[in-house]
Amino acid sequence: MSVFSADAPLPLMQHIARSIDHAYAVMGARMAVAKQLPFEGDAFGVFDRLVGRVEPVRAAEIWGTVLLAVSMSTRGWQEKLDFLMEADAGGREPDIEADGSIKRLVAAIANEVGIVNGTGLASIDLATALRGRLVEAAGERINYRAYDGASFQPKGAPDLGSNTFSVQQGVSLDLATDAKARLTLALSAAAKGFGIGRDRLFGEDSVKFFFAPDMGRAGFADRGSATLYRAGDDVKLFAIHIVPTRPGALLHEIGHQVHNAGDRDAILLAVGEHKFAQSTRRIVSELEAKGIIPPQYADYLTHPAEIFARAFDASVTALQSPAQTGGSLSSVGVPSLTPTGEELAAFMADMKTVVLENRSKAIITDDARRSPHRQASMPAIGI
Repeated sequence: MSVFSADAPLPLMQHIARSIDHAYAVMGARMAVAKQLPFEGDAFGVFDRLVGRVEPVRAAEIWGTVLLAVSMSTRGWQEKLDFLMEADAGGREPDIEADGSIKRLVAAIANEVGIVNGTGLASIDLATALRGRLVEAAGERINYRAYDGASFQPKGAPDLGSNTFSVQQGVSLDLATDAKARLTLALSAAAKGFGIGRDRLFGEDSVKFFFAPDMGRAGFADRGSATLYRAGDDVKLFAIHIVPTRPGALLHEIGHQVHNAGDRDAILLAVGEHKFAQSTRRIVSELEAKGIIPPQYADYLTHPAEIFARAFDASVTALQSPAQTGGSLSSVGVPSLTPTGEELAAFMADMKTVVLENRSKAIITDDARRSPHRQASMPAIGI
């Protein structure tokens, strides 16, 4: 204000002061909105349009740099986000210098995709893989609705069947309502993809879905988890935990509870003995041999339960659109590192038969094991 003449009219000075205050207020509001739902709720759309203008690796470097800046609230994150959104609106490539760690990550992902596709057992789209891996690695702390909230418009009332849904205290009603609508779609898509009725997805059991920012496991950055709570020999509760700032796990965890419902050991034995598991081990061995993944992670990827869940996710998303499956909360396009195409379809068809047969056997076994004189009170539930 000191640049103006001391004899400037008072009304003019008051107008200027109000204008400056308004500008600061608008800037603060923009930053608050951008932080709450960055990318105007269309981060995936921004990435896909950028891929249409530049090659996927360069698009991933730009998009991932902004994603990381927003997630970590690094200095200048708002400016980077504004540059990206303005360039998107103008249909041009944004002038953003790629973060060094993001460039290295993108190169590693591209190398991984090349190795997997080179086996001839899978066909992975590079752009989709880059986008999904960046969400996992650089999108921590970003609400899942930032990716597709602007375009996701669920219709109809949520319907979870016999399953239940609860949220951690502090989660807004708006976010919980959106998540429940997406969960409804995910259950329907999972049942359709697996080829059974939705009321039979988990056999005679039901699942309790927990929607919580805090997974309650110190030291672990879980994207989600499928858990069995037992009392003695009986499973008393099937649960799936989903984290709103670590999206893309819902269909994967539903897959875990599909193989858990029934004779779990027999189902997973069949998975491990299937040709599909052999092909998966070949893909993972290639990645391990070239130093892309460590031995411990290779063991994890080739565990029968993980093979089933990853294949389940991949098969559902291969046949149905994000709008049908529940969008970013359900899956973000991370490569399954399993075979794709016809081998994937054949495996899931075989697994449907295996699951249904072993659920029937499990019901017979449970009926024979139970006694009418069994005590009504149960021990405390434990994991």
